[in-house]
Amino acid sequence: MWHVKRKADGSIEKWKARLVADGNTQIAGVNFQQVFSTVVKLVTVRILLLLACANDYNLSSVDVRQAYLNAPVQEDLYMRVPPGLPRYDAQGRELVLKLNKSLYGLRQAAKNWNKLLVAFMVDWGFKQSTIDTCLFLFSSNDGIMHVVIWVDDLIISDSCPQLRTRFVTALAARFAIDDKGELHWVLGIKVVRSRTARTLALSQELYVQDLLSKLAPHVATTCKTYDVPMAPGPQPDRDQCPPPDSPEARDMADKHETYMTAIGALLWLSSFTRPDLTYAVSVLARYVSNPGKAHYVALQRVLAYLSHTAADVLVYKPDRSQPLCVYSDADWSSSFSTSGSVTMWFGCAIAWYTRLQRSISHSSAESEYVAASMAAREATFVRDVLHDFGVLPVGPTALRLDSKSAIDMTYDAVAFKKTKHVLRDANYLRDLVARQVFAPEHVPSASQLADIFTKALGRPLYPAMRALLLGEAM
Repeated sequence: MWHVKRKADGSIEKWKARLVADGNTQIAGVNFQQVFSTVVKLVTVRILLLLACANDYNLSSVDVRQAYLNAPVQEDLYMRVPPGLPRYDAQGRELVLKLNKSLYGLRQAAKNWNKLLVAFMVDWGFKQSTIDTCLFLFSSNDGIMHVVIWVDDLIISDSCPQLRTRFVTALAARFAIDDKGELHWVLGIKVVRSRTARTLALSQELYVQDLLSKLAPHVATTCKTYDVPMAPGPQPDRDQCPPPDSPEARDMADKHETYMTAIGALLWLSSFTRPDLTYAVSVLARYVSNPGKAHYVALQRVLAYLSHTAADVLVYKPDRSQPLCVYSDADWSSSFSTSGSVTMWFGCAIAWYTRLQRSISHSSAESEYVAASMAAREATFVRDVLHDFGVLPVGPTALRLDSKSAIDMTYDAVAFKKTKHVLRDANYLRDLVARQVFAPEHVPSASQLADIFTKALGRPLYPAMRALLLGEAM
């Protein structure tokens, strides 16, 4: 297996080749036991970057070379001799190799590597977060250091260069590493920082350009440019999925793989640096198993929108006067309402999503309340991560809704006489409000930032909200 690793400017850093095990031949309970390995959540990465920007901490990265090969294997595993080596002994018997260390492709390789690295981090003195187990925190008289782990990539934030040097030296003594120095490129994302202006920008322009070059024949060819990714009004739905063996289904068969590839790539893009794409991609991802012509045309529009916004970046310019707050909204235009939320800290977007609600709401107030409960769950995770960082703001977090009825429901149990089917959500959110974890606040619909995650907006509302999310309005 081979892979090209690129630098921030798109040039080739190195070609990577690996001997990969055929994990499909392994038998559960015999050749492997546990296989699940955690990966740091993107919201945790964004919190670390925003906190470093706000406090003027140093940011750097380290890459562990051939990480999986360091982890020991507990089970008795054997493999055929790789090509280029003798396959038989002097008596003509076929040779096999016993694995003492993991190989890429083994079912348990990621789990084994994660356990090994976690043990090293804890032994060195880090405290492992219980909320996001790929977050490690260290504090001493010399300063503080925060590290997040994405498989074999370590993003380091520190207040003391000497402290980082001691850690990286110890890491290099245990594993073969590449010390990348100051953070400019990580996880395929370009990081541009101005320490004098206290700003940090995250760009996936190279990723977008690669995606568009691969999908060039499928991008809408028109002289018109789109300043919104999805047209306002009725959206593609399940009724537009083609019946089996229909002419449309046969026509879409050749485009199905392209549709899935594009949606998968756009989901990664929208989840990290492009919240403006979240709603459109979420809607189109619902029909990835059987897209119709209407879904494909909508995808072409998203790609056309992306082609002239490829250089857009997510900008962090922290404003300490703006506390942690959560915007929550819902769209009640279909049987299952769409919930949307964005969490802002220091005036910067650190978490967002678009999701379908699992139950049918009987009123707009009910759908708004269910959306608020979902937002509270997500924001509780953010609060817990901030608590581990030691920066959780004092007092309740503002939960901003544009429905006064939904706000009343968060306080008044009597309001649930006609909404008993959402009692679990009712009890959960009302408990958080009663304990002053969240404080519901009313915001006008025109100021509801989460509106962009619940429906396709037009001008001028969409550009204004998009600018606020990406930090362009700062």
